[in-house]
Formats: sequence, C-alpha cells, structure tokens
Amino acid sequence: MTYDRGVEVERIRLVEGDHFNSPTGTNGGWFTSLEAETRIDGVWTPVPVTLAEPLSDSIPYQILDLILDEPLTATGIRVTGAVGGTTGFVTLIELDAFAPETPLPTSSTDLNSDEVTDAEDLYRWHAQPVSLTGTDAPADPDRRYLQAIIRWPEPHDTTAPQ
Repeated sequence: MTYDRGVEVERIRLVEGDHFNSPTGTNGGWFTSLEAETRIDGVWTPVPVTLAEPLSDSIPYQILDLILDEPLTATGIRVTGAVGGTTGFVTLIELDAFAPETPLPTSSTDLNSDEVTDAEDLYRWHAQPVSLTGTDAPADPDRRYLQAIIRWPEPHDTTAPQ
C-alpha cells in the first residue's frame, strides 16, 4: 500500500480473507509468519513489529494488527510472510496503516476563556503549554489535539503540485 504523502504509522492492520481446506485439494489462504516493511524516502525498510494476537489457520477473516516498536512517518507499508496450506496462497481483504491515537482532552480547550476554541487558544498553548489530556506535562499530543479542534476544512486544489 502506498500513499501520496507521509502518514503516521503506529500499527499496520491486515485482514485475511477466507481460508480453504477442501477435499479437492485447495488448501490455503492464511499466513504462518509475518514481516512488515515501510517506505521512507523511497526505500523499503524492514520494521520490527509485534503481533497483537497469534496467527491462526482456523480463523478466516482474522484481523491482524502488527504494532510497530516505534511510530514513524512513511509513504508506504507492506507485509510479507510464509503462507500456510499446500497450494501456496493467502487471501487478503484489507491492508492499512493506523496513526497513534490522540488522547481526548480532560480539561477545557478554551485556554483564553473567550467561550470558543480557536487559533487564539493555540497561540496561548504555545506561549504557556498546558496538559489537555491529563498527563503530568504538556506534550505534542496536546498540541495536535488542539490543532485538530480548530482546523477548518481547507479546499484541496487538485491542480497544484503535491
């Protein structure tokens, strides 16, 4: 899977399709091992991952989450691995990347007390950072959450170079 821009990746989700074990000889559709790679600066690089649950040849449509050891920004993801069964194939329904979850705020995002959350609150946060998510110290997720709240939909110019 490739993207037209860098995306934050914390987890790669792979959803297998059906598994086949028929008396006519069609036997396969599942992985017995998995490895992940991300594309960074045009280069495919292996990344260490941990499977959220074990692979199973008895669970068709299994949702497999590969958790990266460290989140990163990539323009592509891919998964490879050994296939199970005798006919050497895997069925796949979905492959996608998930960004780190941003915690919900536990305090008001109206930092300047004008009864609206807007760019002025983001300016205030940069001048005097506060934790919006209940952590001990303000951090980048607090800033990203505040930015997401105030960002309005921006028109996309399809003629502009990307």
